[in-house]
Amino acid sequence: MQIYKIEWYDAQDYTKDSWIDLKDEDFIKWKNDPLIITTVGFVLEEDCIGYVILCSDIATDESCGRVTRIPVKWIKSMKKL
Repeated sequence: MQIYKIEWYDAQDYTKDSWIDLKDEDFIKWKNDPLIITTVGFVLEEDCIGYVILCSDIATDESCGRVTRIPVKWIKSMKKL
């Protein structure tokens, strides 16, 4: 199994205590500056119905921990380490 570093765009909510003014500077900044997440792990499957599936830990009995599924369309970059 190969280890990859994947940078991907996260899905986020924008919430406030009240209704959101779409012209609000904080909202405009949030909208135009998406959060990018970096995940490093062992790729289990590269195109499982539009997702990359990876895990951070693999045991000697081939069980794995912290499995993450990332939509392919959300991936900014994917580099083999």
